[in-house]
Amino acid sequence: MKRLKKAILVAGIIGSALALMPTLQAAPAKTRASGANREELRERLQQVIQLRESVKAFFLAKQDGDREAALEAAKQASEAWKALPEEIRNRVEANHPGTADRLLNLTQEYDEGVPAAAATETGTKAATRTGTWAKDGNTVEHEGQATGTGGKTITEQDTWTKEGNVVTREGTVTGPGDKTATREDTFVKEGNVVNRDGTTTLDNGKVITRDDTWTKEGKTVERDGTVTLPDGKVVAIEATLEKEGNTVTRDGTTTLPNGQVVTSQDTWTRDGNVIDHDGTSAGPKGTTTRESTTVIDGNTATRDGTAVRPDGTTVTRNDTYVREGNTVEHEGTTNINRAGGGATGGGAATAAGAANVTRPSAKSAATARAEKAKSWTPNYKDSYDIFGDLPKPKTQPKKGVTEVNKPKPGVKKPERAKK
Repeated sequence: MKRLKKAILVAGIIGSALALMPTLQAAPAKTRASGANREELRERLQQVIQLRESVKAFFLAKQDGDREAALEAAKQASEAWKALPEEIRNRVEANHPGTADRLLNLTQEYDEGVPAAAATETGTKAATRTGTWAKDGNTVEHEGQATGTGGKTITEQDTWTKEGNVVTREGTVTGPGDKTATREDTFVKEGNVVNRDGTTTLDNGKVITRDDTWTKEGKTVERDGTVTLPDGKVVAIEATLEKEGNTVTRDGTTTLPNGQVVTSQDTWTRDGNVIDHDGTSAGPKGTTTRESTTVIDGNTATRDGTAVRPDGTTVTRNDTYVREGNTVEHEGTTNINRAGGGATGGGAATAAGAANVTRPSAKSAATARAEKAKSWTPNYKDSYDIFGDLPKPKTQPKKGVTEVNKPKPGVKKPERAKK
């Protein structure tokens, strides 16, 4: 029930931000580097993304038994790897040892017959989520599902309706055991002020209420809100958002019922089709840092993000949003890597499950693989992870003789003692 309450609270906050977005005219965060450096960073990111796509194409062709296509993809992956700047290759290899050898030996993997599925690494637990938003006139319908690391699922359905200066939301959240909570929100805009009144009624009949006011002055938006829990205890939320050029900054405080305070700072910076985000949250248990990069390519947006908790646990998120007409589809994964590899919970995503997409027989294999690749995102651990949780080879690539194991001239190898 605690998880369900937390999911409801987070969903309400996100919904509030979405309702306010039109008044902000989306823009993002502090410039941390010169224009030249940003352009170089963007080019490198695009190169890494292209390398990942070649690797995905290799595995998809292998699943289809198309050796010619697989070897062509392996060749492209090898060339893309060699084209990366040495600094990036070194970072990739430092974060994920063995990547270079594997990329240069994909053909060997094909011939060895890599298993169709492989679990994520020990110490890593994965969660998945999907969602659909469909707009029809002044109404937006949303359906979503999240599956946690233990396999438990939460589903949600919402209907957003706009009439004049009023936006309403009605929806449900269903958690494990089919326990369902209903939520209702009303947003009213008057001049530069937006007020929100909302309630969530839990499965047991208890009610959570939400009251918020956003006030816009120039390029600044102030938020002042409260969440009243079923026992009457209050969580107070204050935040300030400021827009300057292509930068949006947010400073906020959340005061818990016991008086403890959590502070947060976030910065979003947009440069062309790339949006970078950096942020921190500091509370009684320590500080959490987070960063993400979103790349917009036509009707598709991909987001890679990482957060590091006070105990050293790393949480990575990968999300893909695809818009077709008035519909937006979302697929995402979250990997939790506990410090020292001692992850708890159960269940892990597999490459086979992620890639299990049925395609119409009338389409060519190449076209089908291209469509499958768009909806298949391996669980990447960070921005330098090329393989994610794709199947691992049965044996490691064979390496040549190194200076370490190379026999020295004139020195005979010692004979084993006879029994």
